Amino acid sequence: MSYKGLAYLINAMAQVEGHLLLAGDGALREPLETLAGETARDRIHFLGPVSEEEKLALYRAADVFVLPSVERNEAFGYVLLEAMQEGCPVISTALPTGVCYVNQHEETGLVVPPRDAVALARAIQRILFEVGLRDRLSLQARERIQTEFSFPHVMDQVEAVYRECLGSMG
Repeated sequence: MSYKGLAYLINAMAQVEGHLLLAGDGALREPLETLAGETARDRIHFLGPVSEEEKLALYRAADVFVLPSVERNEAFGYVLLEAMQEGCPVISTALPTGVCYVNQHEETGLVVPPRDAVALARAIQRILFEVGLRDRLSLQARERIQTEFSFPHVMDQVEAVYRECLGSMG
């Protein structure tokens, strides 16, 4: 899962006045912990696996959620929707996938180039310290979830696709 770009986020934390919580586990944990020890170990915390309830509580408590993915394998970024639903502004990378559709730059969060720890650090610092930005992005993220990704809206879109397909057959 190196496509997640967590090494770039860990490197960014050397320049950020804040704490990073990493939830989950896997084969990359040990090398990421080693990297964290070389950069900002006292501010990077590995939580291991968390329950669904704990994950939602983490989103609600967080100042920002960062998805630093670096490859097209990150096709949509469902975790962005989860964070936004809880009112957490997000930072993601500019991938040619659905990630940029979910998180819209300066609207629901910030978008930075992939593989750029400096840009990640700057974006995190902006959300943490730019007056009013976090609250504005949080509100707009929730509104986007309610309008673009609500079940009725998505069902209407699916139905429209079916109608269009059926119409082109006749």
